[in-house]
Amino acid sequence: MKDRIFVRCHDTMVRISLDDIHYIEADRNYCKVYSRNKKFLLVCSLKDVNDKITDKRFLRIHRSYIANLSHIDEIGSNHVLIASRSLPLSKNTRTELFQHLQVI
Repeated sequence: MKDRIFVRCHDTMVRISLDDIHYIEADRNYCKVYSRNKKFLLVCSLKDVNDKITDKRFLRIHRSYIANLSHIDEIGSNHVLIASRSLPLSKNTRTELFQHLQVI
């Protein structure tokens, strides 16, 4: 079952399909998971999340963001656009991002 994760939401564990996750944002010692319908708050670092999600659809595009590559709508010189939200793209990751995408 590598196509989904479970996250704690109040007193329960909620299943999220990896396809539904748009991006994950670091917020100090927490991470915010933005999915198609909802936002979840995790009590862990972005590094922990990055280490646990080994799916090739996800790439750390900035020190504060992990993006689902299948949801990227636009790539600018220093940002990507996912679900009408502009996320920063680090210079070092830009080359790696293009290696994961089909570019014509």
